Amino acid sequence: MRLVTDQIPAVDPESPEETAQRTVHALNEVGITGVMDAISNWNLDTWAEELKQGRLNIRVACAVMLDQEQAASDPDGMIEDLNDLRDEYDVPNRLVVSQGKVILDGVPDFPAQNGWMLEPYLEEDEDGNWVPGTNLGNGAPFWEPKLLKDTVVKMNTAGWPVHIHALGDASVRWSLDCFEAAQEAGASKDLRNGICHLEPIKRSDIWRFGQLNVVACVQPQWHQWDTSSFDAAKDYLGEERMNNIYPIRSFEIAGAPISFGSDWPVDPLMPWYGIERAVTRTAEPWYGYDDMGPLNPWESITLKNAIRHYTLGSAYQIAMDTKVGSITKGKFADMIVLKKNIFKIPITEVDQTEVVMTVFNGKVVYKK
Repeated sequence: MRLVTDQIPAVDPESPEETAQRTVHALNEVGITGVMDAISNWNLDTWAEELKQGRLNIRVACAVMLDQEQAASDPDGMIEDLNDLRDEYDVPNRLVVSQGKVILDGVPDFPAQNGWMLEPYLEEDEDGNWVPGTNLGNGAPFWEPKLLKDTVVKMNTAGWPVHIHALGDASVRWSLDCFEAAQEAGASKDLRNGICHLEPIKRSDIWRFGQLNVVACVQPQWHQWDTSSFDAAKDYLGEERMNNIYPIRSFEIAGAPISFGSDWPVDPLMPWYGIERAVTRTAEPWYGYDDMGPLNPWESITLKNAIRHYTLGSAYQIAMDTKVGSITKGKFADMIVLKKNIFKIPITEVDQTEVVMTVFNGKVVYKK
């Protein structure tokens, strides 16, 4: 990467406010009127200033990254700090400090393979067979498991939901264990705790999302055969784990609350591409894997449900579903106008959807 970045001419860095304005415009341009900022620690002042200046044409729910050292040494102080941030920054329905954030593991994909797995990654032996490996083992969590459980229980019983980045099946299971322990300690089941990314998952754990009311935060643009799933995962995870990779329909059957997200700016901002993938689970020809057909087609969902998970499902996760997420009497006038009726075009054209108008709070904030 440095071979490329070293050749890029230096430019004057733009201000945080300029970055925020470009961000908001990019979101409005593709039809987004609300986001969860998944690591908002360094952005709160900027969001607050944009709101003060009347330029924040999105609703922002902020997740604050939790500090492990503070969680271990001063959990009460951690809760006090979050309460102070909420008191300082919250503007109801516009900018809210809503939850804590934890990154529990990395990614299962080769060559990183730092997602926390229940069983070892596979590696190729000298005979060309894929066998349980000894080099990487199962990966490892970024948080000491007991500390995470104690922290989640502390957060939840104090009324704070937690949003956990978890991709490996062990990481997902332990996150669910933590939320279950919190509910056993008296925490509300309606906190809207969430787990995001969710690559391979044990079938028995999928049912627990509905039982515990944990939001499955899914990035559907990944749900296709591509370099990540085929070259970097298929052989290293093996058939059983690949059969349980990137579920959506199974979450629906299990009665789990589901939200769709982008993982932007790590990934491109392509919500319409994500909607199409949730239905087809097939890569576009330019990816080079379209001849492989769909990835786990039994996890395909309807177009209507894909839209619902991006709208009302995401609003539910940030506890704003009574205010936004659908065009309903009594809710805020956040809505978009599309060039075509996506229910009357081939599903393979949905990713080309054009937004011609975005309305936020009853005001036109983008018009093509």
